[in-house]
Amino acid sequence: MSTSKSYGLILSALPLLFAFSNATAGKVDTGKVSSNLAPKIGQLANKHSQYSQSTTSKKTNASEPIRVDVVLNTVDSGTKNAIERAGGKVLQMNSKALRATVEIDHRAAVEAIAALAQVQYIYPDYGYAQRAGSVTSRAPNALDTISLSGAPDNLDGSGQTVGILSDSFARTGDVRNGGTTPAACTAGILEGTTPQNSGDLPSQIDLRSDDASSADCPNAGDNIDEGAAMAELVYDIAPGANIAFHQAGPGIAGFASGIDDLCTPTSDGGAGATVAVDDIIYFAQLMYQADPVSQAASNCHKSGIPYLTAAGNNANLAFHETYVDSDPTDNADGNFPSDSEGDYHQWSNGSNKIAVTLQNGESFRAVLQWNQPALSVPDNTSNGPQIDLDLHVHDGPSSTSSILAESIEDQLAFNSASGADPFETVTIENNSGGSATVYIGISHWAGNKDNIPQDSNTPLEFRLVFFPQGSTDLDPVADFSPDADGPTMYGHSNHPKSWR
Repeated sequence: MSTSKSYGLILSALPLLFAFSNATAGKVDTGKVSSNLAPKIGQLANKHSQYSQSTTSKKTNASEPIRVDVVLNTVDSGTKNAIERAGGKVLQMNSKALRATVEIDHRAAVEAIAALAQVQYIYPDYGYAQRAGSVTSRAPNALDTISLSGAPDNLDGSGQTVGILSDSFARTGDVRNGGTTPAACTAGILEGTTPQNSGDLPSQIDLRSDDASSADCPNAGDNIDEGAAMAELVYDIAPGANIAFHQAGPGIAGFASGIDDLCTPTSDGGAGATVAVDDIIYFAQLMYQADPVSQAASNCHKSGIPYLTAAGNNANLAFHETYVDSDPTDNADGNFPSDSEGDYHQWSNGSNKIAVTLQNGESFRAVLQWNQPALSVPDNTSNGPQIDLDLHVHDGPSSTSSILAESIEDQLAFNSASGADPFETVTIENNSGGSATVYIGISHWAGNKDNIPQDSNTPLEFRLVFFPQGSTDLDPVADFSPDADGPTMYGHSNHPKSWR
């Protein structure tokens, strides 16, 4: 019996409902490459890379590069060069986290990079959620810092350095103007921005890094300079404090590196922050283990520096469930999948799917993780997931409904030394012109169904977290009680060494 997954082409049964599906046509051996990369790889040109060092051929038929998250076995002096010779552009490499964020612009580079001995696995860079909103600041009043600033000891933050991590600081026209230095996407002492000229920021800011998206520089791209907005709040509360900024990226590798840089003393080349804060969560951060960002925040805290992060405002848009087999008689051995939906999780109302209704233009991302170890965690060699769950989006509640999108990474549950992390994600957008309802199911593919193999007393559980995008209202998910009572925080925002 085969232990490989078959990835079928996903056809939407709602013609105008576009789902970003994580699947490819035909059966594929993904090896060290995430199956969720397949749609992106298919869009790349099958030509020489502009990044390749191994050819003198001029790149033709260029396509937009994609960003990937590379998990490494080792990092040595030749790792960066090896990746770039294979056709990638290394945007960030973190030797402590064994992680690299890489841009790729042609198909052959994916295979070439995956073939490197230093590479463990290649994932898409799934991106991040920015936990930001628009509000008139009442922080000085709420914290009564106005009275403190006039105290005899002049408690205005003098002598402190606040380190900030976010998407960007001085990339948009709202912050940058013709007199701003240094140039966009360049590190240095930031001066002459519009909020500095208006007195909303100190005259000098230590800009450690502000080029998270190399493909966009010098344009702002998707960056909105939330770092500057955060700095204005800091300046309101502690006008005497120094401010240092580092982008929360590129990728998980860059985020972790940014935390390390801010929390490193100036004598060792860092920013010398005495307190650090961010408002970012990367979707691929871990729920059941400390990922590189969580480890970096923890190390910052251990060095005596308070680390604070945004908890987000996702209310109860999450599920925290013990897996319940909807049909225990189907595939009773639990080792391999069946063709039916008998291995779908059964919710408390007896259904094996969650109904989510979207109005036209609304979208969301769903992230699924379960209590199995992740090989992307450094020093977790040969201790990978031994249970494989999948995430599916259907166009109807019945077992005959069509799948619109799915995330079916192969965790290789039969081989704990290899395979993908216990992580699945899909993004759905409704462009139908009217409302549309989709149905989300979680299936068991391989491994134990009841208790996890690492501890026979611990049941198999999972967390499913929703991220509404834009003005999307996911009240139907929040009202799916009593199941919708799970925590929405994870990654470093749920780490005991971070303050929310």
